[in-house]
Formats: sequence, C-alpha cells, structure tokens
Amino acid sequence: MIYTTHFNALRHHTTLPFIPVSIARFKAKYAQVDREYKMLAPSKDLLFGYKNGQISNAEYTVQFLAQLEKLDANNIIEDLRKLGNGKSVGLICHCSTKNFCHRHLVAEWIKNCTGRNVIEFKNEKCLRINGKLIL
Repeated sequence: MIYTTHFNALRHHTTLPFIPVSIARFKAKYAQVDREYKMLAPSKDLLFGYKNGQISNAEYTVQFLAQLEKLDANNIIEDLRKLGNGKSVGLICHCSTKNFCHRHLVAEWIKNCTGRNVIEFKNEKCLRINGKLIL
C-alpha cells in the first residue's frame, strides 16, 4: 500500500503503518526521514516559481504532470516497493493536508496510470481532485 502525508504529521505519531519516503525537493529540519525519492519531487524552478507566486496552481499542475509523464508509473511503484523493503511506504512532503500539493498530484497520477489507490494518512476516505484533498 502507498500512503501520503506531510512531515509535520510524522511528529504526532510514534508508530506508522508505512516506511516514510520523502518526495520533497528539500529535507525537513523538523522530521527525520531517511529515505528519499527525488524523481517525484518538483524541479527547483517549478517549486520556486510556485512559491514566489509566478506560477499558478493550474500552471504548476501542467508542468508537474509533464514531468511525471516522462516516468513509468509501474517502475516507480517497484522502486518504492524496494525502498520500503516490501512494506507499505508513505510519500512525504512539506505541504499540509488541505493545501494544493504535488503529493496529491503524484497520488492522482499513480491511480490514473496503475489503478492503485494512494491513501492520505489519517484521511483514508477522502478524494483528490486537481492536486487537492477533498475532506
């Protein structure tokens, strides 16, 4: 199983049903996550363009999905399985649960490409639409 969540959520749970894997461009200073998978992180230009207000959610989505389309989702799933030593993994980034976020785009992309559901930790029944979690 694949989960998603944010670094801050890790601080509130001592036991997790997954192995945390960062898909953030930069490490969190407040949470220790030993495994990273940078292929699912936004490019620096995309990230900074968005953070500086030069790129809208819609443009970010177009550019990030173009980045993901260069990848093979089934190979990504296999890489994540190896990173988790066959256990469930949690794809972790900085954005809070309710915000527009690339991890939600990644989850939607995996679902669209492979049919596999990716679950937001502690929000299992929520839907993802256009990079947002609908609570």
